[in-house]
Amino acid sequence: MRPIYFFMIFSIMCLSIMCMPEFEDDDDEDEGGSEESCDHIDVACSEELMWAKTDNGEGLSFTDAETYADDFTLAGFSDWRLPSAGELSALHDAGNPQDTECDGEPRVYIVDPFELSCSVMWSGDLDSDTTAWAFNFELGEDWSGALESTTPRVLVVRDL
Repeated sequence: MRPIYFFMIFSIMCLSIMCMPEFEDDDDEDEGGSEESCDHIDVACSEELMWAKTDNGEGLSFTDAETYADDFTLAGFSDWRLPSAGELSALHDAGNPQDTECDGEPRVYIVDPFELSCSVMWSGDLDSDTTAWAFNFELGEDWSGALESTTPRVLVVRDL
């Protein structure tokens, strides 16, 4: 391999690692929901966001995904929402494969401490009147799906 190619690959890998968000992950059994400490076992926090660590476990239409997020309660909070496509893509980690139970999508690539049951997650971003953006954690790319006939899963987030 030519030295310049090695340098380019090495630089891209380093940059992608430096740009990944850092999460608090306190796995003690504390069931509290303190916004400041983010100490609930089922959530992960970055500086500005609190995430559920797992998705909803089943495919939903976009409308049902919005309803799921609106009705979701965890760690004493009920102000959860669908993340933006950018927020989802920031969780992608090409160097951290995880197996899933989803047919046809055996692996996802996401930062720890998250665990996904399948690869595609809805975002709250509309693409058109009939489609919305989702993120594919197997391929590491945004994906546009029909609002009612496509059924990605849901990984909810809330602002801190």
